[in-house]
Amino acid sequence: MTDIHQLLERYFQHLSLERGLSDNTIKSYRQDLNHFVDWLVGQQLGTKNSLQKTEDSLQYQGASANGSNTEHGSDLPSAIRYLISDKPITNMDTATIESYVSTLSVKHHYSQPTIARRLSGVRNFYRYLLEENLVDAVDFLEIRPPKPAIRLPKVLTIAETERLLTVYAQASDVASIRNRALLEFMYASGARASEVADLQVGDIDYEQKLVTLTGKGNKTRLVPLGSVAVLATQNYLTQSRPALGAKGVGITNFFLNKRGRKLSRQSIWEIIQNAADKSKLQKHISPHVLRHSFASHLLQGGADIRIVQELLGHVSIATTQIYTHIANETLREVYFSSHPRAKKVCEKFGYAVFAL
Repeated sequence: MTDIHQLLERYFQHLSLERGLSDNTIKSYRQDLNHFVDWLVGQQLGTKNSLQKTEDSLQYQGASANGSNTEHGSDLPSAIRYLISDKPITNMDTATIESYVSTLSVKHHYSQPTIARRLSGVRNFYRYLLEENLVDAVDFLEIRPPKPAIRLPKVLTIAETERLLTVYAQASDVASIRNRALLEFMYASGARASEVADLQVGDIDYEQKLVTLTGKGNKTRLVPLGSVAVLATQNYLTQSRPALGAKGVGITNFFLNKRGRKLSRQSIWEIIQNAADKSKLQKHISPHVLRHSFASHLLQGGADIRIVQELLGHVSIATTQIYTHIANETLREVYFSSHPRAKKVCEKFGYAVFAL
């Protein structure tokens, strides 16, 4: 039987070479599947230790009754002998998976989205084994965790976004010019942090005001850039990047760090956090918050959801539809805070109700 870790490595190579998934996506798969295998091995060891004690007890009882030592395992039921043997990890059943899901929920208190992600990773791995004829049958592929409640992404209001984007407006040092260009670019394009880190100098077409982004699975998409982002990035190219790039010869990444090298995702996160602190926004702001705000503000402005899907690089429209909930909630808040009849309340029945 092939070692489970060898099977995992074959699967990760399949994800990279055949499916073209990014290193970051494969890293997430690796973490989730390693967690599952570690749990599974622990379960098997616990079962074997427990059954070994049963075997020893039965042997002791047999020896006491017969006055002699019984040959190892000869009087054990066949089921017990099977369970304390090296049962292949690839022999998986529904009960085991349900136990794993229960452990994630009850013991580790993971959220439903996290459980769903980990179960999806395990399911995809065993589906691969089935397709490669490495297992005979897998009866748990259709198991689904309880459907999680809708969790709306965190977004900034348009006013909060303006505060964030203008933090470096008056600064003239090379780092501040870069940081302003970075913030304007991320909000204008809805790009992921990894896409910004991998952005190349030639990816922005200033004549057409378009940028080519390379997303998950090395898929590219064209996204328009607004005038402010165009001016901010052009200013960075002429006033800041030459100074930063002087220390890093031959680096073609668009955004550079102070050593002239590619700006990392961690550095992008830190720049956004520092900008949030300077703007005194009492919110936790990450690169994805800017991406969420980009999508939400487009929908609030009347953009078609299919267009937003293309701009974000979502494969499924269902992923994009979460932003419609945000837009609807914003419309509701605006309505009840602005409509003259919606703000009136009636105290007739002892509690506030909106007047019709």
